[in-house]
Amino acid sequence: VVQAYKTDVTSQAGGGYGNYYNITGLSQAITPTKAGSKILVDVRLVIGNKDHYGSIKVQADIDSAGYNDIGLADASGSRTRSWLGNTYDPSDDTQSKNYTGSFLWTPSYTLTDVITVNVLWSLQTGNTVWLNRSTGSTDNSTYFVGTSSLTLWEIN
Repeated sequence: VVQAYKTDVTSQAGGGYGNYYNITGLSQAITPTKAGSKILVDVRLVIGNKDHYGSIKVQADIDSAGYNDIGLADASGSRTRSWLGNTYDPSDDTQSKNYTGSFLWTPSYTLTDVITVNVLWSLQTGNTVWLNRSTGSTDNSTYFVGTSSLTLWEIN
């Protein structure tokens, strides 16, 4: 079991749906110890997002061969494929929400391969999403900060 925690506050300006950006600090590598193991990927994010929609996806690289999406939903028309989607909630800028997702992945690898997993996010153009805090940033007890994580388990 390996885990990456992200405790600092990060923001991302929207680049348009389907344009994904790495969440700096939410990347983790694992080297399987047994042939044929699966990797359980668990993502837990605290997101502040008041006025806009966004989505989260995960990519993996096996032994520096290049990153590819894993665990995405099937294509459905022009909808953005993702792991998680954050919702529109214009009611209060003190809110942040927890988004979680897990995927049991069966990668094809050899025992010496390093598998690296990244978490990425996307948001509509012209808006900003916040990680580990509410949209508002007033320094008082009604505003929240949190911790996000990426955990990888080798399952044999």
